Amino acid sequence: MELPASTPRGVPRPDAADRARRAVERGWADVHVFLSADFVVEWVSESVAHVTGWEPSDLVGRNYEDFLHPDTQAEQARVARDLHRYASAASDRMLRDPRTRPTFNGMPVWFRLPDGAYLPMDSRGHVQLHDPAIAGIHLVLRDRRHEDAEDRLMELVASDAPLEALLDAITDVVTARLPGTEATVLVPGTEVGRLPVGVAWTDTLDAWTHELMVTHRPATLAPEGDRRRTAWGVPLPTTVDGQAGALVVWTEFDGPPPRWLRPVLERTARLAAVALASVRSRQQLRRAALVDGLTGVANRRGFAHFLAQHRPAADRSTAVIYVDVDDFKTVNDRHGHVVGDEVLRQFAERIGITARRTDLVARLGGDEFCIVCTDLFEPADAHRLADRLRDAFAEPFRCADVELRVGASIGVAVGPDTADLDDLTRRADADMYRAKSLR
Repeated sequence: MELPASTPRGVPRPDAADRARRAVERGWADVHVFLSADFVVEWVSESVAHVTGWEPSDLVGRNYEDFLHPDTQAEQARVARDLHRYASAASDRMLRDPRTRPTFNGMPVWFRLPDGAYLPMDSRGHVQLHDPAIAGIHLVLRDRRHEDAEDRLMELVASDAPLEALLDAITDVVTARLPGTEATVLVPGTEVGRLPVGVAWTDTLDAWTHELMVTHRPATLAPEGDRRRTAWGVPLPTTVDGQAGALVVWTEFDGPPPRWLRPVLERTARLAAVALASVRSRQQLRRAALVDGLTGVANRRGFAHFLAQHRPAADRSTAVIYVDVDDFKTVNDRHGHVVGDEVLRQFAERIGITARRTDLVARLGGDEFCIVCTDLFEPADAHRLADRLRDAFAEPFRCADVELRVGASIGVAVGPDTADLDDLTRRADADMYRAKSLR
């Protein structure tokens, strides 16, 4: 992202005061409040509308304590009295010296919202009664919800929460720290990533996102015809399945993010990368638990998981096809287990090529395979698939320098859409043994 040109050391920028005022007014998470000596609100930054829902005009002229929870008013009043007592007794030099100026940091307060709820905030500031330009107290109130949102995100990561919950938590981290914004995590080629409501995915945005992913550098986009929004793109520090992802934040801010905000966006991008990496790791572990390591098809656990999750469609048939490699023990005894393993891999490959995409192919152990065919239009489709499998197995198997002809015994069981898959599996197994006995 382009940074403003720097000025020589010691030479003040002519627009420094105006830039500082805008930073105070547009600093989302921080609410700046100037109070008179008797705690009347004299000025409040525009960020109060983003953070609390109050407009600045709602607070100006009212006593600051009117917006505090009753439980925190007494503590705030005690601190105020101590500060006033110190300011009254201190010399003018002490009041001007930052090291001895009366200040307070990190005081927790509960700030009342328009709906009557209370927002947890940290209060810090200092007394400037000596400064005639202020002659009061400068407070900075910071919303503590962004810290709670980060804690919640890490708790979800630790508890193996689903991806949707993690995406919502990442969004909460951004919106809590930057009220009035929306966020999306984009990873090309995956389902990760959602656009805010009302934001169209235009060709311009698509090209910008591609450039962001390729260069892996922060970028800013102001879509033409939409003056309400600016997009900030921050690349994730690590890839997801080899893909470079990004955190995209939609905001009403004009231009690139200010310097103070960039560490916030980078930290959120790191949190997003941790969350997505956690999901990917769990998916890989789950896949390893459900997939046969030799052939790449489902294992017995994966087969059982499918049976438990299967929800048949109405007015369709379901079939189970059981396949057993003939004389597989002889193949192992004559040619060794390396050739035997290759035969099993090729068997699984030919089954996968012959079966439909929607069919489940599983290796139940040893030389036994099972195909579950759901949503068949007619029962005869299962028998036609079994015939195609026989033709596929009739072709010789080439394993290293060895060419083998290995047959298979096939059993088929078909039932209505409401058929019990466990029962169909037992029937297909029995049919396979009948076929093997007739060889």
